[in-house]
Amino acid sequence: MNLSAINTVNRNTPHFKGWCACPLDAIVIPRHDSITSEVKKICKEEGVKVIDRDNGPDDYPWTQDDITVAPNRKLFYNQCRKESNPDFIPSLAAQYGLQTVLTGPKICGGNMFFIKKGGENILLIGEDDFQENSGLEKRYGVDKVIPLPQMDAHLDLFMRPLKDTILIADDTLMIANMIAAAKTIKKEFESGKLSSAQKNAYKEIAIGLVSYLQYFHEPGNKEKFDEDRLKLKQISEILSKNGFNVKRVPGRIYSVNPDPEYYQTPRYVLNYLNAMAFEKKNGKIAYVTNESNLDKKFGITPEIAADIGFSFEKAFVDSLAGLVDKEDIHFVSGVSQMLFDHCGGIHCLYAEIPSER
Repeated sequence: MNLSAINTVNRNTPHFKGWCACPLDAIVIPRHDSITSEVKKICKEEGVKVIDRDNGPDDYPWTQDDITVAPNRKLFYNQCRKESNPDFIPSLAAQYGLQTVLTGPKICGGNMFFIKKGGENILLIGEDDFQENSGLEKRYGVDKVIPLPQMDAHLDLFMRPLKDTILIADDTLMIANMIAAAKTIKKEFESGKLSSAQKNAYKEIAIGLVSYLQYFHEPGNKEKFDEDRLKLKQISEILSKNGFNVKRVPGRIYSVNPDPEYYQTPRYVLNYLNAMAFEKKNGKIAYVTNESNLDKKFGITPEIAADIGFSFEKAFVDSLAGLVDKEDIHFVSGVSQMLFDHCGGIHCLYAEIPSER
């Protein structure tokens, strides 16, 4: 969908429901064919429009931090990355009857979530972008602002609101799942029932699990792991006091360079929290996230996952039982290297435009 020729005003006026898993009219996507082709297919199946953003030569434009639609029907945008089409933002705003607000140097859309709860518009915002008495309520049209400690550069790298439930990455759960899988493999070896080929496959998986478990004990990682456990407790308490359900999930594996002079953002080898989540026409939730290459790297096939009761994707899918149906969870390929090299994934790439259904 190209907006360059749009002249119609207020044709699809959005009614705000929040950036928890709300119904979407459209998403704005950057030019990145290897990833967006899969997302376009998912959106087409779910009746969500796709608006192409001609972002020019930038390979990894974080649209979430460039374009944000707020509850007060304002479209906040920045020009850190120049649009190839200068009419794009005005046309997008006209299409949805939104007032444009130029901001800068960045919006940090990934560090805030708008949520509709009990008739109130609530803003969850990372404490790095929060200032007392800064007028955020008026700026974004919200009734309440809740600042949260940050386990990463942005909230969307470790948490994902659904409806009344907010998912938060709990690294201890990831470790527990990996240890349990390693113990199961050990028992399989001891049973004497494995074929030679199975032994080789299971051995490679065990080696992989042990090597990645060590990630959490390496210099830099261990300090972050200990710090994040405290922050996770603080975040959970804050959200619970404000009436939210908190669901801890095994959603990430990262590596941090221990050199204090080095850029400290974690490099992810797996991140399932940086995701789009929206309400489908049938009222269920669609969850679109980043595929990790770890299952393939370790050789964990669906058959082996069934035998040992573990794969990285299975651990995450199982943790969403009762919240999101298995068939509505989509792992988009081609994101793994981008997550590691550029510290962002699916949610960073796209900006959502809500709808009322």
